[in-house]
Amino acid sequence: MTDKFPKVFEVQGDTIIVDESLHDSLNVLAGRFYALHNYIERDGFDYSKSSHPQEQLMYRMALEAAYMQQQSGELDG
Repeated sequence: MTDKFPKVFEVQGDTIIVDESLHDSLNVLAGRFYALHNYIERDGFDYSKSSHPQEQLMYRMALEAAYMQQQSGELDG
């Protein structure tokens, strides 16, 4: 079964709409956050679907970063 995009997430009371491309990028970022916590990141893993709280948190952190970027653009080079 294929995921349907766009998806809508709520982070700290704010809404973010995620298309498939952004979702893929968020999973890469979540994996990097996961590695910073000394866990082994897995290529192609969907952190948004994990049942593990720590892995879910990594995706939510990536969502927060994406939301902040969308609102401010401050992460643009």
